[in-house]
Amino acid sequence: MNYGKSILNFWHLDNSIIFLNNGSFGATPKKVLSKQREYMDLMEKNPVDFFLIKAPHLIEKSLLSLSKFVNSNPKNITFIDNATTTINTVLHFLLIQNKIEGDIIYTNHTYPAVVNTLKYYSELCNIKLKCLYIPYPSHKDEIIEIYQKSVTKNTKIALIDTISSPTSIIFPYIELSEFFGENGIISIIDGAHSVGCIDIDLSNPKFDFFTSNNHKWFFAPKGSAFLWASDKFLDKIHPLSISLNYGSNYRNEFEWQGTKDLSNWIATYDSIQFYLEMGNNKIINYNNQLIKSAKEIILSQIDTYTCSNEMNCCMSTFFLSDKININTDTTNKFRRQFYEKYRIELPFIAFDNKLWFRISAQIFNELDDYKLLIEAINDALLNDYFKSWA
Repeated sequence: MNYGKSILNFWHLDNSIIFLNNGSFGATPKKVLSKQREYMDLMEKNPVDFFLIKAPHLIEKSLLSLSKFVNSNPKNITFIDNATTTINTVLHFLLIQNKIEGDIIYTNHTYPAVVNTLKYYSELCNIKLKCLYIPYPSHKDEIIEIYQKSVTKNTKIALIDTISSPTSIIFPYIELSEFFGENGIISIIDGAHSVGCIDIDLSNPKFDFFTSNNHKWFFAPKGSAFLWASDKFLDKIHPLSISLNYGSNYRNEFEWQGTKDLSNWIATYDSIQFYLEMGNNKIINYNNQLIKSAKEIILSQIDTYTCSNEMNCCMSTFFLSDKININTDTTNKFRRQFYEKYRIELPFIAFDNKLWFRISAQIFNELDDYKLLIEAINDALLNDYFKSWA
């Protein structure tokens, strides 16, 4: 399989832009979207028959395919709308239903929406939030040490990324979950950037909950993610929307939460088929190598720094400036201004009181994309565009 610009027409992406932000929302191929529309049409031909008869079988087919891909027992995995919904669901279960009290540890790399969720529950429940500062760049042993030293007798829940959204670093979530399990601490793995991006094996994990978005790196439609729960909590956790199947079993409850469009979950089967057709693990290998090559030329031609290659896979985050007053609104403005001027879709990030930019590598990208990015970044720095945009 040849990757790069030659396969860009498999997507609806505007071929007049350089798309370097697969990490935000992913990009669903035409083939998968076409199948999703077929499921939507099937639903509208006879909605009653679809929801009561056809949809359960189609979801089962899709979920079995997903379970096989991540090496999970099908009974432990269910579809959910996105990783943020999973974190909300798990925290509601632990803190509201089970009334767990004590400390929750997370890091300064945690996704902002998840931090907001933690803040919300800290206002409702008897929990204390403990944010661990992990420097960037960082390395595996340093992250493990910081987490381990943070644990006290009051630590009840640990939230761990697989790959940090703002900084792109790979967290040693397997080693950390083993440590927390040995110390009786519940571990929640936020793997929003996981399936399709790194190898996932859910056959015998030591963590308690795991989630991943299928739409980011696995080519599924938006609104497709999964929740994995350990046997310890299976059939005890419930979706946020309690509906007709309450009290039946884990999967039945999550698969029926009132009338909703199920086509994104069903079409995940087709995204898996597309992923396999496009090369399966060759995709990860290509994206990893492309990121390494892109990092090499960026570091050689821009005054910046990032983390080491072993801490990255399909994304990497680079320092841009510590001289600009920034916030989320500012970075969104930078993204728009940069896109309009250079026709490059690139996220800018406010982290640790500095301005950063993050690149993604997907199989429709090639090294020339990052060479054009280098020209644009250097031009923007030379002409002080970032300061004017702020």
